[in-house]
Amino acid sequence: MNTKLTLSIDPEIKKRAKAYAKANNTSISKIVEQYLEQLSDSEESDDSWKDFLSPVVRDMVGSLDKDKVIDDERYQYLIKKYS
Repeated sequence: MNTKLTLSIDPEIKKRAKAYAKANNTSISKIVEQYLEQLSDSEESDDSWKDFLSPVVRDMVGSLDKDKVIDDERYQYLIKKYS
């Protein structure tokens, strides 16, 4: 049995999602359901979240040296500002 879920999204994204669904002969509900199913079925490894990134973003993961970022004065300023 299916249940309703209400989502709040940007109107432009909704418009593009409807066009995509129509072009692929499916519904936004089905797309969201399949995506959530993939998320819940993925292995519980530390890297499973990488499967859902675009190839460009996936290639960028790990490109920054964490120690250099943490030592950066701007980073420290933002940490203090938003703590």
